[in-house]
Amino acid sequence: MDDEFYQLAIDEINIENEKEILQREAIKKQQQAELARCQQRLDNLLRLKISPDNKDNELLSDEEFISQKKETLGEMRIIKEKIEDANSQNQHWFNLCVNYVNFMRALAVKFENGSPEQRRDIFKFVYYNPAITTKVLGYNEKTPHKYIAEYNAYKEATITAENPLFTNKKDAFASLCSFGREKVDGIITFFKENRGYYWMPRFD
Repeated sequence: MDDEFYQLAIDEINIENEKEILQREAIKKQQQAELARCQQRLDNLLRLKISPDNKDNELLSDEEFISQKKETLGEMRIIKEKIEDANSQNQHWFNLCVNYVNFMRALAVKFENGSPEQRRDIFKFVYYNPAITTKVLGYNEKTPHKYIAEYNAYKEATITAENPLFTNKKDAFASLCSFGREKVDGIITFFKENRGYYWMPRFD
């Protein structure tokens, strides 16, 4: 991952994170309003239960009180779990994504300076189903590494080849940025869909 793609990735990750923060805050307000309504329902139940008009349980029996209270407390527990889950999930995908681009930025140096075991881990991290055919190593990039490989190949063609689509460097760079954002979007989508299920080699 070169510096241009890295900066593009960091910028896009931050933009996406800001969007999620706004969405999460809107959802959180709605959930907190639901919590308040549940609490109000509990308060009303208690008032009705201890009301002088309910001395013979004509308005609300013990069984009804217990059942409705249990149901309301259950709703409140689910809402609180959703709020906690939304907070942790958002931060988790963001951390995974940032850690990933930081790792990929320094991947070449890590591979060059790593031990044989660390190099093997990096190779297994980047590729899947490697096979040697007639002394030639064949491999496929794993997701999301393939997005970076596609970007590098596109950049190579755009910047170095005689491409009639681009008459100057400015046009070429604009197209490159657009293509790079598509690849970054793929990386972000990958980490959102694989929260907590992604491994990276460790270099302690």
